[in-house]
Amino acid sequence: MKLFKKSIFQEGFIIQISEQITQKIIAIVRSTINFDEEIHPSVNLIEYGADSMKQMEILVKIEMEFNFEFADEDLLMTNFENINKIVFLLEQKYSCSIRGELRD
Repeated sequence: MKLFKKSIFQEGFIIQISEQITQKIIAIVRSTINFDEEIHPSVNLIEYGADSMKQMEILVKIEMEFNFEFADEDLLMTNFENINKIVFLLEQKYSCSIRGELRD
């Protein structure tokens, strides 16, 4: 499966992220918080109704979807504030793990 990239501006840096990963994370967030409207990747998930318990549920679903576990040092709520930050973390620290799952 081909990985499609797009550029985004995040915290002063232009980064490349996988559109596939972004769409999977959006689907996980949407199903977890029961939100049918458009979700913008840069908007804080709290604004969509994802309290800390929902954010933990999202984290667990991401681990299950991509078949890996986040390292303890990455379990900071700031890493899971919005979809762009989640995807950035996945791309930067876990790209080897998740690429195998995307090929399946």
